[in-house]
Amino acid sequence: GWIFGQKGLELLAKFQPKPADALLPWAGPNVVSGAVPTGLVPVAVLLLTGRLFHCDSGMLKKKITEALEPLATLFFPPHCAHCKKRLESGLDFCVDCEALIERIKAPRCESCSQPYDCATGEFTCPNCRGEAFYFECAVAVVRSRSVIRDLIHRIKYERCPFLADDLAHAALADDVFRRHLAGSVLVPVPLHAARKFDRGYNQAERIAVFLASHVAGCRAELLLRKQHETVSQTRLGRQERRQNVAGA
Repeated sequence: GWIFGQKGLELLAKFQPKPADALLPWAGPNVVSGAVPTGLVPVAVLLLTGRLFHCDSGMLKKKITEALEPLATLFFPPHCAHCKKRLESGLDFCVDCEALIERIKAPRCESCSQPYDCATGEFTCPNCRGEAFYFECAVAVVRSRSVIRDLIHRIKYERCPFLADDLAHAALADDVFRRHLAGSVLVPVPLHAARKFDRGYNQAERIAVFLASHVAGCRAELLLRKQHETVSQTRLGRQERRQNVAGA
């Protein structure tokens, strides 16, 4: 059964060749290395293949994901994306870590979404006032501090692409953010080929694809390509960052 299951996965890969953690986003990378699940998942896929064979790739992936979720939960129980504490299904963070997340609420700048507690009504912050942007507004959901900052660093520097799904899912809890995305085309910031090869993935692309699959009328398009490799922007200031990516 295991052998035929592997053949079933090979057949499935011809329709949509993606890594296992993309096929089962809630399982994380261990679905590849776990000895027991690696044997059981192909068998389950084999049983489903005959029934779902005529579905298009998107519907097939959705049906298989829904069907295998109880099995994945058994071997990979949900845990907090930050402290790894066991959770009930459907949650991204435990109560303690959720309390540390600084969610951005109104009043916030109409251009960059920077929150200002002392402001009233609609306003533009001093950083944006007088600037000419190529967008109407940006909507930020949380501050990049504590739990969220740690999550971003792990996604970018510790090869944890599956955490990008947790981050995007947590962002969708914001109603303003969901309305902002509805009907939009999401264009992820590209990585240079050398940087993407070194990291193994583009986190912006993964987040865009996840958001597009969860918001009505929204889709992700890879419309940009980075031609020149630039230095890391981690230690650069605002003006230096602009100069660094100019013409890239």
